[in-house]
Amino acid sequence: MDALILDDEIDSIDTISLILEKKFNGLINIVAKCTNITDALRCMDLYHPEVVFLDIEVPNGTGFDFLANVQNHNFNVIFITAHESYALRAIKFNAIDYLLKPVNPIELEEAIKKIVRKKENDNLNSLPEIKNLLDNLKNLKSDLKKIAIIGAKTTSFVEVREIIHCEYHEFYTTVHLIDGQQQHSSKTMKDFEEMLSEFNFMRVSPSSLINLTHAKSYISGGSASYAIMTDGSKIEISRRRKTEFLARISNL
Repeated sequence: MDALILDDEIDSIDTISLILEKKFNGLINIVAKCTNITDALRCMDLYHPEVVFLDIEVPNGTGFDFLANVQNHNFNVIFITAHESYALRAIKFNAIDYLLKPVNPIELEEAIKKIVRKKENDNLNSLPEIKNLLDNLKNLKSDLKKIAIIGAKTTSFVEVREIIHCEYHEFYTTVHLIDGQQQHSSKTMKDFEEMLSEFNFMRVSPSSLINLTHAKSYISGGSASYAIMTDGSKIEISRRRKTEFLARISNL
């Protein structure tokens, strides 16, 4: 797979190049190393790479400006950033990989492996994820924010406010929606907790994450306590989360 790197730090470009050559020699071929958006856009038209390593902060703009101006999104993006920027939550929402500088070789290897699996499934087109990402960046605090749920072959986008609760199974997480649909994702409960915690979601047990806005009643009986959700679901609350749940639900 051909790859392009857009990063204004030469040391960062060299580090990524060295890791790719060492770990993925013959699989990843770097066709362009760019330090500004103008050169990167020109190289996109020239080489049509399948993978783009994209720094968030670049001269005369951002990596998002680059994405907004690319004509063809038939490639995968791996974001690179030096710090926890304002945009990282939007990136996580869209299930797009990112790496913090200095780049960790193991994390880079895992990100490449994901792309290889997508290529094997003939699913390199990232247009839906990028479009949703750019939309979310326009409204970082909006209740209309959408989250990407990646399934085995398809990626679905659902509004955060439409999620009632998430239920973790051994190898996947089920997302329950207000219209009765269920979406399945390979992401862990911890992943969903990190993405949704600031939107009034709470982990009430190891296997359950609930949207407190959709909790309509509380039942305490014997050794167990439950939250009754707007869809009728009865979600058990662990003993150590009970006090926090009651405090948070009373403040809604």
